[in-house]
Amino acid sequence: MDIQTFVDHILADKVITRAEQAEFDQLVTADGQISNKEREQIQRVVALIESGEVKIVE
Repeated sequence: MDIQTFVDHILADKVITRAEQAEFDQLVTADGQISNKEREQIQRVVALIESGEVKIVE
């Protein structure tokens, strides 16, 4: 799964689990570099969590 698809999945569910957070981290760092596109997706997820649009669940 690519990062965009993963973020779209999170948006559809409006929740992210700890396991999904770990999977997201692995996707982003898989190649050892964080691209501008990946950075934008990270910022998007963080903003959604901070705004309460996406909840973190166990």
